[in-house]
Amino acid sequence: MNEGPRRLLWIVGTVAGIVGLSYALVRSCRDDRQVVHILAADALAVAISQMEEVFERENPDIDLKVTVEGSVMLLRMHLLHPADVVALADQRLIEAGLRPDDADWLIKFATTEIVIARTQASRYAEEITSENWPEILLRPNVIVSHPDPTIDPCGYYTRLAWKLAERREATKYPGLAEKLAAKSSAQYQRPDALTVMGLLQAGAVDYAFVYRCHAVDHRLPYIRLGDAVSLGQPELKNDYGAVQVDVPDYRGKTVTMKGQPVYFGLTVSKRSRQAPQAERFVRFILSSRGQDILRRSDIVPLVPARAPSWSVKMPQSLSDSVVVEPACAHESPGAVAP
Repeated sequence: MNEGPRRLLWIVGTVAGIVGLSYALVRSCRDDRQVVHILAADALAVAISQMEEVFERENPDIDLKVTVEGSVMLLRMHLLHPADVVALADQRLIEAGLRPDDADWLIKFATTEIVIARTQASRYAEEITSENWPEILLRPNVIVSHPDPTIDPCGYYTRLAWKLAERREATKYPGLAEKLAAKSSAQYQRPDALTVMGLLQAGAVDYAFVYRCHAVDHRLPYIRLGDAVSLGQPELKNDYGAVQVDVPDYRGKTVTMKGQPVYFGLTVSKRSRQAPQAERFVRFILSSRGQDILRRSDIVPLVPARAPSWSVKMPQSLSDSVVVEPACAHESPGAVAP
């Protein structure tokens, strides 16, 4: 073999060896990453996935493992198999289920609202509006769905919204909440909002009560309920608190849930084995880039984020992004028992 081909083979072999070694080193580094387990409410599914991609690219030493479910189910999962970060669609679940043994601080970082999602095939899709939705949904041939309130807070937030609507329209729609509950019986409920959205997209139901971010992430049209009903306005928390619903839990008992704005809450577990890395991810969620990702799903960040007065052990690395609420501003927790 003459010198030209021999030199070419040497170059190719050297390059291949360098590439192979580089791949092995990268894979080795990735295998040594610190794994941080995240439990995230299904409403955060799209946003948390986008955050995961950006965060891991900028923090190659961390591997995020994300589980998405209904928030009540996540709480039960965490108690059996602790995660590092718990982000739920009702901050009261963390207060009632994790404090004080597993959480000594909590951050409310975002809010959303209850809406009615539909498709182009939904019955009376061209008629329904933010004003006449109760009349449309109560028609005999309309099928309505919402998540199971024993598993997903979206289910009991939905029922609270019905109560608020009934309170506003008591003369026009007497017994509205009870009638809607009958319309969306167990036959049309599913464990979480994502599976409810599957029913809607498959044409099995006409309308679904879900969070606004669910409809946006699935690119489905939706009907807004109005600020007084949607549970999406923190400044209306006193008005929302005028209603309550009894929620059955998986033990066959009931828990009374008082109306409040839909608050996403998170904490780092006291049992976390990767607390510094978990706090880095929480810091990313609270950052302007994390907030921008939330906004893409029409999730409204709380700026600044808020913490109840008992969050005295919040890490210093997070406290600069959070305002601690006075004790009188913080409602006592009421939550579905884990």
